[in-house]
Amino acid sequence: MIYIYDILLNFIDGKRMYEFFEWNSEDVVEHIKRIPMFCVSDRVMEDILNNNVTFSHKFMSDIENKTIVFGNSFDNLIKYAFLFSNGKRCYAFELNEEGKVIYSSSLLLDEEEEVLEICDTLQKLDVEYQTDNKDLDKSLLTRREEKKKNFVEKDLIYTYKNKNYTKLKYLYSECFGNDDTSYKEKFNRLVYSINNQDSFYLKRLNFILRLAHNNKIYK
Repeated sequence: MIYIYDILLNFIDGKRMYEFFEWNSEDVVEHIKRIPMFCVSDRVMEDILNNNVTFSHKFMSDIENKTIVFGNSFDNLIKYAFLFSNGKRCYAFELNEEGKVIYSSSLLLDEEEEVLEICDTLQKLDVEYQTDNKDLDKSLLTRREEKKKNFVEKDLIYTYKNKNYTKLKYLYSECFGNDDTSYKEKFNRLVYSINNQDSFYLKRLNFILRLAHNNKIYK
Protein backbone atom coordinates (compact mmCIF):
# COMPACT_ATOMS: atom_id res chain seq x y z
CA MET A 1 0.00 0.00 0.00
CA ILE A 2 1.23 3.48 -0.90
CA TYR A 3 1.08 6.16 1.78
CA ILE A 4 1.32 9.94 1.61
CA TYR A 5 2.90 11.64 4.59
CA ASP A 6 2.70 15.04 6.26
CA ILE A 7 -0.14 16.83 4.46
CA LEU A 8 -2.96 19.16 5.49
CA LEU A 9 -6.61 18.23 4.90
CA ASN A 10 -9.77 20.23 5.45
CA PHE A 11 -12.53 17.62 5.67
CA ILE A 12 -15.91 19.14 4.76
CA ASP A 13 -19.36 17.58 4.48
CA GLY A 14 -19.18 15.08 1.62
CA LYS A 15 -21.61 17.06 -0.52
CA ARG A 16 -19.21 20.00 -0.62
CA MET A 17 -15.75 20.28 -2.09
CA TYR A 18 -13.86 23.47 -1.35
CA GLU A 19 -10.59 24.10 -3.14
CA PHE A 20 -7.66 25.07 -0.93
CA PHE A 21 -8.03 28.79 -1.76
CA GLU A 22 -11.56 28.70 -0.29
CA TRP A 23 -10.45 27.40 3.10
CA ASN A 24 -11.27 29.69 6.02
CA SER A 25 -9.21 30.44 9.10
CA GLU A 26 -11.96 28.96 11.31
CA ASP A 27 -11.92 25.62 9.45
CA VAL A 28 -10.60 22.62 11.36
CA VAL A 29 -7.61 21.75 9.18
CA GLU A 30 -6.08 18.42 10.16
CA HIS A 31 -2.36 17.70 9.94
CA ILE A 32 -2.21 14.21 8.51
CA LYS A 33 0.79 12.11 9.46
CA ARG A 34 -0.02 9.27 7.07
CA ILE A 35 -2.86 8.37 4.69
CA PRO A 36 -3.29 5.63 2.03
CA MET A 37 -3.24 6.80 -1.58
CA PHE A 38 -4.62 5.05 -4.66
CA CYS A 39 -4.36 5.89 -8.34
CA VAL A 40 -7.74 5.44 -10.07
CA SER A 41 -9.31 5.95 -13.48
CA ASP A 42 -11.15 9.09 -14.56
CA ARG A 43 -14.41 7.13 -14.37
CA VAL A 44 -13.87 6.20 -10.72
CA MET A 45 -12.97 9.77 -9.84
CA GLU A 46 -16.06 11.06 -11.64
CA ASP A 47 -18.28 8.54 -9.86
CA ILE A 48 -17.09 9.39 -6.37
CA LEU A 49 -17.28 13.14 -6.99
CA ASN A 50 -20.70 13.18 -8.64
CA ASN A 51 -22.64 10.17 -7.35
CA ASN A 52 -23.60 8.48 -4.13
CA VAL A 53 -21.26 5.50 -3.89
CA THR A 54 -20.83 2.65 -1.41
CA PHE A 55 -17.41 1.05 -1.15
CA SER A 56 -16.96 -2.68 -0.69
CA HIS A 57 -16.15 -4.29 2.65
CA LYS A 58 -12.84 -5.43 1.20
CA PHE A 59 -11.77 -1.89 0.34
CA MET A 60 -12.84 -0.65 3.76
CA SER A 61 -10.91 -3.45 5.43
CA ASP A 62 -7.82 -2.51 3.43
CA ILE A 63 -7.86 1.12 4.61
CA GLU A 64 -9.19 0.61 8.14
CA ASN A 65 -7.22 2.60 10.74
CA LYS A 66 -4.47 3.31 8.22
CA THR A 67 -4.80 7.11 8.43
CA ILE A 68 -2.94 8.81 11.27
CA VAL A 69 -3.48 12.41 12.40
CA PHE A 70 -0.88 14.37 14.34
CA GLY A 71 -2.12 15.21 17.86
CA ASN A 72 -0.87 17.47 20.64
CA SER A 73 -0.22 14.67 23.12
CA PHE A 74 -0.72 11.57 21.00
CA ASP A 75 -1.62 10.69 17.43
CA ASN A 76 -5.21 9.92 16.41
CA LEU A 77 -6.65 7.53 13.85
CA ILE A 78 -9.29 8.11 11.19
CA LYS A 79 -10.97 4.76 10.70
CA TYR A 80 -11.76 4.98 6.99
CA ALA A 81 -9.88 7.63 5.00
CA PHE A 82 -7.85 7.67 1.80
CA LEU A 83 -6.62 9.71 -1.15
CA PHE A 84 -7.77 9.10 -4.72
CA SER A 85 -5.90 10.54 -7.69
CA ASN A 86 -6.49 10.11 -11.41
CA GLY A 87 -3.16 11.73 -12.27
CA LYS A 88 -4.88 15.07 -12.87
CA ARG A 89 -6.41 15.88 -9.50
CA CYS A 90 -6.27 14.43 -6.00
CA TYR A 91 -8.89 14.42 -3.24
CA ALA A 92 -9.18 12.92 0.22
CA PHE A 93 -12.30 11.11 1.39
CA GLU A 94 -13.58 9.79 4.70
CA LEU A 95 -16.20 7.03 4.87
CA ASN A 96 -18.73 6.01 7.47
CA GLU A 97 -19.28 2.45 8.67
CA GLU A 98 -21.56 1.80 5.68
CA GLY A 99 -18.86 2.69 3.17
CA LYS A 100 -20.40 5.99 2.11
CA VAL A 101 -18.49 9.27 1.78
CA ILE A 102 -19.20 11.61 4.69
CA TYR A 103 -16.31 14.07 4.34
CA SER A 104 -14.00 15.14 1.54
CA SER A 105 -11.09 17.51 1.12
CA SER A 106 -8.94 19.02 -1.57
CA LEU A 107 -5.18 19.34 -1.06
CA LEU A 108 -2.85 22.29 -0.96
CA LEU A 109 -1.46 22.93 -4.43
CA ASP A 110 2.15 21.92 -3.76
CA GLU A 111 1.09 18.81 -1.84
CA GLU A 112 -1.28 17.79 -4.62
CA GLU A 113 1.47 18.14 -7.21
CA GLU A 114 3.66 15.75 -5.22
CA VAL A 115 0.84 13.19 -5.14
CA LEU A 116 0.24 13.54 -8.88
CA GLU A 117 3.90 12.79 -9.56
CA ILE A 118 3.64 9.61 -7.47
CA CYS A 119 0.42 8.61 -9.23
CA ASP A 120 2.21 8.75 -12.58
CA THR A 121 4.38 5.83 -11.43
CA LEU A 122 1.49 3.64 -10.27
CA GLN A 123 -1.01 1.34 -11.93
CA LYS A 124 -4.65 2.31 -11.61
CA LEU A 125 -6.54 0.44 -8.91
CA ASP A 126 -9.70 -1.48 -9.79
CA VAL A 127 -11.82 -0.22 -6.89
CA GLU A 128 -14.88 -2.15 -5.76
CA TYR A 129 -17.91 0.06 -5.12
CA GLN A 130 -21.54 0.50 -6.08
CA THR A 131 -23.42 3.59 -7.20
CA ASP A 132 -27.11 4.20 -6.63
CA ASN A 133 -27.30 6.16 -9.91
CA LYS A 134 -28.45 9.22 -8.04
CA ASP A 135 -26.32 12.29 -8.57
CA LEU A 136 -25.24 14.17 -5.48
CA ASP A 137 -27.01 17.47 -4.98
CA LYS A 138 -23.82 19.47 -5.16
CA SER A 139 -23.95 23.22 -5.31
CA LEU A 140 -21.96 24.99 -8.01
CA LEU A 141 -21.64 28.06 -5.82
CA THR A 142 -18.32 29.09 -4.38
CA ARG A 143 -17.97 29.17 -0.63
CA ARG A 144 -18.42 32.96 -0.59
CA GLU A 145 -21.53 32.69 -2.77
CA GLU A 146 -22.89 29.96 -0.49
CA LYS A 147 -22.61 32.31 2.50
CA LYS A 148 -24.35 35.05 0.53
CA LYS A 149 -27.15 32.67 -0.40
CA ASN A 150 -27.67 31.59 3.21
CA PHE A 151 -27.77 35.21 4.36
CA VAL A 152 -30.26 36.25 1.67
CA GLU A 153 -32.48 33.20 2.14
CA LYS A 154 -32.69 33.67 5.92
CA ASP A 155 -33.53 37.35 5.46
CA LEU A 156 -36.25 36.59 2.91
CA ILE A 157 -37.82 33.97 5.18
CA TYR A 158 -37.71 36.34 8.16
CA THR A 159 -39.23 39.13 6.06
CA TYR A 160 -42.09 36.97 4.81
CA LYS A 161 -42.87 35.31 8.15
CA ASN A 162 -43.00 38.70 9.86
CA LYS A 163 -45.29 40.06 7.14
CA ASN A 164 -42.97 42.90 6.18
CA TYR A 165 -44.67 43.16 2.83
CA THR A 166 -43.31 46.62 2.05
CA LYS A 167 -39.78 45.24 2.14
CA LEU A 168 -40.78 42.08 0.26
CA LYS A 169 -42.47 44.09 -2.47
CA TYR A 170 -39.43 46.36 -2.82
CA LEU A 171 -37.00 43.44 -3.11
CA TYR A 172 -39.22 41.78 -5.67
CA SER A 173 -39.54 44.94 -7.76
CA GLU A 174 -35.77 45.40 -7.77
CA CYS A 175 -35.40 41.96 -9.33
CA PHE A 176 -38.50 41.43 -11.44
CA GLY A 177 -40.32 44.76 -11.65
CA ASN A 178 -43.84 45.49 -10.42
CA ASP A 179 -46.71 43.10 -11.07
CA ASP A 180 -49.93 41.90 -9.44
CA THR A 181 -48.68 38.59 -8.04
CA SER A 182 -49.46 37.78 -4.42
CA TYR A 183 -46.94 38.25 -1.64
CA LYS A 184 -46.60 34.49 -1.35
CA GLU A 185 -45.82 34.22 -5.05
CA LYS A 186 -43.32 37.06 -4.77
CA PHE A 187 -41.61 35.34 -1.85
CA ASN A 188 -41.50 31.97 -3.63
CA ARG A 189 -40.04 33.48 -6.78
CA LEU A 190 -37.33 35.32 -4.85
CA VAL A 191 -36.34 32.18 -2.94
CA TYR A 192 -36.39 30.12 -6.12
CA SER A 193 -34.16 32.65 -7.90
CA ILE A 194 -31.35 32.31 -5.36
CA ASN A 195 -31.69 28.53 -5.01
CA ASN A 196 -31.60 28.05 -8.76
CA GLN A 197 -27.95 29.12 -8.74
CA ASP A 198 -28.66 32.39 -10.54
CA SER A 199 -25.75 34.57 -9.49
CA PHE A 200 -27.34 37.77 -10.86
CA TYR A 201 -30.29 37.72 -8.45
CA LEU A 202 -28.13 36.46 -5.60
CA LYS A 203 -25.62 39.29 -6.00
CA ARG A 204 -28.36 41.90 -6.39
CA LEU A 205 -30.35 40.80 -3.34
CA ASN A 206 -27.22 40.41 -1.24
CA PHE A 207 -26.13 43.95 -2.12
CA ILE A 208 -29.56 45.45 -1.32
CA LEU A 209 -29.94 43.56 1.96
CA ARG A 210 -26.40 44.29 3.14
CA LEU A 211 -26.98 47.96 2.41
CA ALA A 212 -30.30 47.84 4.25
CA HIS A 213 -28.73 46.16 7.28
CA ASN A 214 -25.83 48.61 7.40
CA ASN A 215 -28.20 51.57 7.24
CA LYS A 216 -30.82 49.91 9.47
CA ILE A 217 -33.48 50.16 6.78
CA TYR A 218 -36.70 48.17 7.28
CA LYS A 219 -35.91 47.63 10.97
